Amino acid sequence: MITDYIDVISTDNIENEKIKFNLWKEGWDNLETFDCHGLDWKNLKWKKVRFLTDENGTEIGLINNKVGGIYMIVCETNVHFLHKYILYIGRAHITQNQNLRKRCKEYYNTYLKYKNSNLGEIRITTRPKVNMLLHIYAPYLCIYYCELSDNKIIDALEQTLIALIIPPCNKELPGKLNKAVSAAF
Repeated sequence: MITDYIDVISTDNIENEKIKFNLWKEGWDNLETFDCHGLDWKNLKWKKVRFLTDENGTEIGLINNKVGGIYMIVCETNVHFLHKYILYIGRAHITQNQNLRKRCKEYYNTYLKYKNSNLGEIRITTRPKVNMLLHIYAPYLCIYYCELSDNKIIDALEQTLIALIIPPCNKELPGKLNKAVSAAF
């Protein structure tokens, strides 16, 4: 009979690190209603880079800078290879001044800027949810991305994936879903 146990988990930061996830079965049941201008979006080739490789290194430089695309910021724990959380979905248009690598690198630069800040300072930034996840979970973050060159398809795919996955750090949800999630939760 076991009479003693050791609590190895500090609960001091649980409230600050809490992230709420929403699931949308109705969307999953009706995938055929989501159109991305004819793109076979369920069979795209996704690539992955680590957000941090060591204290200040990153693999983001491996991302193609000649394309736009969709990216997902994903938390991958070391608990199990299936233990992953999609925290944020975004897009990068391909223009003279923007591309997929540059957009993803902006997150890394934001991380470096706020790396030594306290959570109170981060909460007042322009993107507090995203900056908070970078601050707290950076060693566990990966960026999954797919390369695309048509900005209309990029916009449609971003909206589709956000609607179906409802990432907790995306502030704006597409259309009616934004009101429904806000009302329900």
